[in-house]
Amino acid sequence: MTTAHQVRDEARRRIAALHGGTAGSDVTIKALNSVIRLLAPRDARLAAHVALLTRSNELEASPPEDITADRHWTIAAAPEPTKRDTIDYMGARFGLPDPGKLALAMCCANAAIAAGVRAGDLRWHLGKADFTWSALDGTPVPMDAPALLAFGAAALNAS
Repeated sequence: MTTAHQVRDEARRRIAALHGGTAGSDVTIKALNSVIRLLAPRDARLAAHVALLTRSNELEASPPEDITADRHWTIAAAPEPTKRDTIDYMGARFGLPDPGKLALAMCCANAAIAAGVRAGDLRWHLGKADFTWSALDGTPVPMDAPALLAFGAAALNAS
């Protein structure tokens, strides 16, 4: 009998393959799933990632014996994302960030805030220099952890 654990393992394998990795990369997958859910409307591959997570949850309730069969994992094609090319934030114009880079930065900012980093601390990322995000003109814009999260929210809400 197929178990819910086997369903989750198959979902992880398929998600890793979707992103060009192997099943051994599921630590990264687990860490980014919540942020990926926020970014999915902007990126077709991330929308497929969320669809696989959703399908995994559905299959866990009554796992089929042939869990690796593609017919159990067929998902509807994601609509083409719609987005603007730029956003204005903190007095600067930015290109829409790469979803993976933004997801990682937002995860790190959340972890820093959870660890007690205060607003105004520009070295929240534990680097030797202040954290910055480059504007379209190449100007580095300093951001503390809360500002980075707000920037991420602005990027997610761009339409």
